[in-house]
Amino acid sequence: MFYLMRNIANCKRAACILLFSFIIMLLIPSIAARAQTISAVEDRMVTYLEKIKYWRFAEGRANADSLESVNKQFLQFMKNICVAQPLTLEATYKKAEKAGLNYVTSPNKKVRFYSWNTLMGDDVQLYTDLVQYREGNNIYVSKLIDAQSKGDPGGTYKEIQERNLANHKTVYVVSFFQMGSQWNKGGGAIAYEISGNKIAETQFFITRNHQVSRIEYGYDMFSSNNEPQFVTFSKDGKAMYVPLISGNKTGGEHLTYLFDGNNYVFNKNQQ
Repeated sequence: MFYLMRNIANCKRAACILLFSFIIMLLIPSIAARAQTISAVEDRMVTYLEKIKYWRFAEGRANADSLESVNKQFLQFMKNICVAQPLTLEATYKKAEKAGLNYVTSPNKKVRFYSWNTLMGDDVQLYTDLVQYREGNNIYVSKLIDAQSKGDPGGTYKEIQERNLANHKTVYVVSFFQMGSQWNKGGGAIAYEISGNKIAETQFFITRNHQVSRIEYGYDMFSSNNEPQFVTFSKDGKAMYVPLISGNKTGGEHLTYLFDGNNYVFNKNQQ
């Protein structure tokens, strides 16, 4: 009886070792596959971005219909892959950046904004903007702007500030820059909040007279220096600096907004 019990125990131990080895064999290819998948995702991004430039600039091949089509394909690819592959929320895309993809990520790695120039505009630069975000264990993607968005050409993003409020909510403030026409440029900051599985603008800025979800400005780049004028933040994120526009041009001065624990509030001491 003793030998029988020992043999049973040995068999169980051997079965556990075999099962553990089998699980490890399954996991190793999975981990490697994920890394390869991110590399493959970036290669697809680069391919689409290069096709956009091809149909816009290739001599004798410029084709508005093909340009629109490849932008739609890229948009659909991004919407699909950003949900299907969670690692895209934290991955770095150096090759895609070089090819024209713009993206910024929040410090907590839960929100990422993407944009690219569709090259579908003539005088005005038209961008497609997406936001990818995590809520619980799920990843979501929302289109903010594309070439068909009326009145908003989209733009590039500079950085995201993450402000944690006393009510345990988190607000994400993203600064952006818009190319506009050849000389008319603009920029600003937009505040977003995630509620449930939706991300939406939230009225987080208190100006001189109003409470708003975004602060925007425009200026004539010809009358100013040629550098893009972004909203910037102090190192601790408690102060936000908005370029001061006077006479449709920048002069290097800023309006200051201070974080009071609940909002960015215009510093009235500047008046």
